[in-house]
Amino acid sequence: MNDLRTRLYWIMGLRMAFVTLMLGLSLAFQVAKGVWIETFYVLIIATYALTIPSAILLRVLTSSTALTILFWIQVGIDFLLETMLVARTGGIESPFAVLYVMTVAVASLVPRRRVGLLTACFCIILFGLLTNIQLHGLIGGWGWLPPSRLTVPETFQTFGVYALAILVVGILGGTLAEQLQQADQSLREKEQGLTRLQAFHENIVHSISSGVFTADATGCITSFNPAAQEAIG
Repeated sequence: MNDLRTRLYWIMGLRMAFVTLMLGLSLAFQVAKGVWIETFYVLIIATYALTIPSAILLRVLTSSTALTILFWIQVGIDFLLETMLVARTGGIESPFAVLYVMTVAVASLVPRRRVGLLTACFCIILFGLLTNIQLHGLIGGWGWLPPSRLTVPETFQTFGVYALAILVVGILGGTLAEQLQQADQSLREKEQGLTRLQAFHENIVHSISSGVFTADATGCITSFNPAAQEAIG
């Protein structure tokens, strides 16, 4: 459970770093060009506002089930905010569509292979729905998802590239996280076995009646058992 809590802290920290870096750079370009898009300010404020209660809940929650629910809520919020940003900045042509890939990569930090795969599939479905809405011009009159300059084949090609990248990142990220967890668990088991073996060896040496001592290469005594202490004083 502590590992899951630590990974959730990492997810929140990486989210804040991504938002601050990418949206901050975009705001700088807007200021330089004299163009103002309120969506950037809203998303930055919303991200910080939602991260604060998440951090508080992360310190309060104690069960692994509650932490898992909090994880999926955070992933859902990230996808929602990213979808709003992508819809506001051109849909399939938005440069911020790469945030989907980053979110899937960060979500794959949770050491279960299916988490990365499920997150990737949900992201592909969400981005595909957004692309179809833009392709048919369903909400273009509201200032969101303006008609794309890409042709239909180009639109599907671009979506396919993003979908493939998201799927590969989800599968590889989840697999790598799971293998790292297994390696870490194996290392801990070996350390515990070595500790038990060392304690067993010390008990044997201290319990035998013969004097036993060890010395280094220079002849200095480094350890001895009680029988050796009694024998040599």
